Amino acid sequence: MAAGLASLYESVGGQLQALENAKGAEAASDLWSRYRLIRITDAMSTQGKRDETAAVLAKIRGDIAHRK
Repeated sequence: MAAGLASLYESVGGQLQALENAKGAEAASDLWSRYRLIRITDAMSTQGKRDETAAVLAKIRGDIAHRK
């Protein structure tokens, strides 16, 4: 699961960058703030933290989709 979380983290970062490139920095600034709060090494340390971080990333990804 840790590898899957790292992949999701990277994917969401790429989606945030694409949103920013397409719509401007203002469209993504609050999402970047939420994304940057994630400490991926710590987030992968336990199953509970992995689950919590995956939920946060899923929410960010959903918010990106609504802003496209």
